[in-house]
Amino acid sequence: MIQTLGFIFSRSFVEFCDITVTANVALLRTAYQSSLYSNYYASRAVDGDTSCCFRESCTSEWIQKDPWWAVDLVAPMDVARVCVVNDLNPGHG
Repeated sequence: MIQTLGFIFSRSFVEFCDITVTANVALLRTAYQSSLYSNYYASRAVDGDTSCCFRESCTSEWIQKDPWWAVDLVAPMDVARVCVVNDLNPGHG
């Protein structure tokens, strides 16, 4: 059972467009990230918008050592599958 779903990445920055936990229990929950690049807030990853246009629907962070992103699921729950949608636009991500 987990309450906070988080990611630590091996690359020097985090960038993705949407995250869905089975039945999307992450939808519109409070999200956090280790830094903010421009206005690409952590909340963009749980807004339900999976469009492929980076500028409108993705989260991103500054290049850094050990970047992370997390969402508060409010209560402990079993998570069987996580789907991360990366930016599909050539030249981004």
